[in-house]
Amino acid sequence: MLLVDFDMRNPAVHRLLGFEPTAGLGDYLYNNTPLTDILINPGIERLVVLPCREPITHSSELLSSPRMVSLVDELKSR
Repeated sequence: MLLVDFDMRNPAVHRLLGFEPTAGLGDYLYNNTPLTDILINPGIERLVVLPCREPITHSSELLSSPRMVSLVDELKSR
């Protein structure tokens, strides 16, 4: 199961699960960080998290960006 923190203005999934990510959704979208470097197994069986590490401004524009489309396609193929 994949849990993606798409609350880009107030990311909190990582705090609720008790970990601090070193990379997140913003790193994928802005810095081309590979998805494999962002996905985290928080110690819960069969759960993988794609965290949003820090708030992202202009998040509504990012939802329709080519990089976001690429992310969704990559997640679908996994």
